[in-house]
Amino acid sequence: IAKFAMSLDGKIATQNGDSKWISGEESRNFVHYLRHIVDAVMVGANTVVIDDPQLSARGCSGKGGKTRLQPLRVIVDGRGRTPLSARVFGEPGKTLVAVAKPLDAKKAEDLRRAGAEVVQLTAEGDTIDLAELLGMLGKRQVTSVLVEGGNKLFGSLFDQDLVDKVLAFVSPMIIGGDGAKSAVGGHGAGMVAEALHLRGAKISEFGEDVLISGYVGGK
Repeated sequence: IAKFAMSLDGKIATQNGDSKWISGEESRNFVHYLRHIVDAVMVGANTVVIDDPQLSARGCSGKGGKTRLQPLRVIVDGRGRTPLSARVFGEPGKTLVAVAKPLDAKKAEDLRRAGAEVVQLTAEGDTIDLAELLGMLGKRQVTSVLVEGGNKLFGSLFDQDLVDKVLAFVSPMIIGGDGAKSAVGGHGAGMVAEALHLRGAKISEFGEDVLISGYVGGK
C-alpha cells in the first residue's frame, strides 16, 4: 500500500525539504489507524534522516504504545545511513533495517545495538532488491505493508510493479518550487498513455483533505 500526502500541485515537501504538515490532523489520525491494522510500515532511509518519524501507531482506541499491537517498522537503507539516534529505535515494537550486502561489520553491529534487526539483501550498488525484501517479509507472515515514503522508494516500487493499492491524501495548498519533490520518483511513464491507472477509485474527506484511494489496475 503506497500512502502519501501531497499538495494540489503534487508536492510532498518544499524545495527546502519541509513537509510538516501537508496533511491535516484528521488525515494523520487516520494514518495511525492504518498503522494499527497493517503488519508493517516501510520507509526509505532518506525519510528517516530528514523527517525522523516515529512510525508507530498511536491513539488507536487506547491501544497504541503496546508492543504487540505495533507494526513492524522496515527501513530500506542500502548504505546503512539510519542514524543511531533515530526515534524509531525508541518506540515500542520492532524495527528492521534492510541493507545492501555486504554491509560494514561495525555499521551492522552499531545498528543492532541501537535496537534494529539488520537484514542484508541483494543490491545493485546501494539499491536493494525490493522484490526480495517483500518476499522475505512474506515468509515472515507479513502480508500487508504500508509504505510511507519517500519519493525514491515510491518510484522504485511503482517502476517494478510492486504496489497493489494507493492512498493519496491531497491537501488544498499550493507549494510550488522547481526543486520541490513530487510524491513518486523513479523512471515513471514515458507517455501519458503509459501511466498507471487506479481501478475502483474512491474519494473520501478528512477535514480539509481529500483521500483518493484505489487499486493499481495496469497501464
